Amino acid sequence: MINILLCTSGNLKNLRRCVFSISKINYKKKINLILINNSKNTLVKNILTNTKFKKNFNIFYKNEKKGGIPNARNASINLSRKLKSDYTCFFDDDCIIPKNWLTQMIKIKDLKLAKIITGPQVPLSNNIYEKVIARNEKHMSEVKWAATNNVFISSQVLKKEKIFFDMDLLNIGGSDQLFFLKLSKKYKILWNEDAKVYEMSQNIRKNFMWFFYRNIRFGSSSFIIYRKNYNLYLSIIICCVKSLKELLVSIISLVNIFNFKYSILKSIQYITRSIATFFSIFGFVVKEYK
Repeated sequence: MINILLCTSGNLKNLRRCVFSISKINYKKKINLILINNSKNTLVKNILTNTKFKKNFNIFYKNEKKGGIPNARNASINLSRKLKSDYTCFFDDDCIIPKNWLTQMIKIKDLKLAKIITGPQVPLSNNIYEKVIARNEKHMSEVKWAATNNVFISSQVLKKEKIFFDMDLLNIGGSDQLFFLKLSKKYKILWNEDAKVYEMSQNIRKNFMWFFYRNIRFGSSSFIIYRKNYNLYLSIIICCVKSLKELLVSIISLVNIFNFKYSILKSIQYITRSIATFFSIFGFVVKEYK
């Protein structure tokens, strides 16, 4: 039995496509779809009613009145922990999930290599800013964190480890990074390149300023995240090393002369993250989550 956790801020167009794609997933055993509505939009529940699910689906819906992504995510795992299941999946509501996604995850799970598996989120649009930000890792490599847009995890791990999404990151972002970083101390997280999800485009992401502030915010959350996992001095060292590494990557990125615009944006991405990561040690934080 599989649990699927999905949180929404009320974007009906994206949510409708996301839920429809979930309803088409190839899997014969029971699936518990848990949808947490973190908005005041009363039409969210209608999407579940109007979607034709296979007979193996059980649908659970909750309206989470407390605002913010960590609250919604915590509501979803609280409900999930009460349900019987073997594995739990995390998706974001702006994702389209291929029919064979579970098949690809189960292939890796059957190798018994990891309790947690994550994979790529591929932009559906040709928006270069989204393509530059998209995360890329080597297939079957071990990673330190996962994002809730694409995760397959043992339900036993979630029930055993009483970890929650941190409210200190409510307006900053990175609560999913911190959540899985904590779990990575005890459990291996593998990257499965074959289990892709596809990200629907948003108008707000089609301009340079979104791209610029997104990378600053990503870097500015670094010290808070590491401080909650390690002692003060180790957190400072990790941030300094991370900042230096990203600075070097920003320089190396300029070597790609075959795609000049992409290489320039990649360089900007890492230099902004480098600066924000370093100054996060001194309390610099961008409290804006979009």
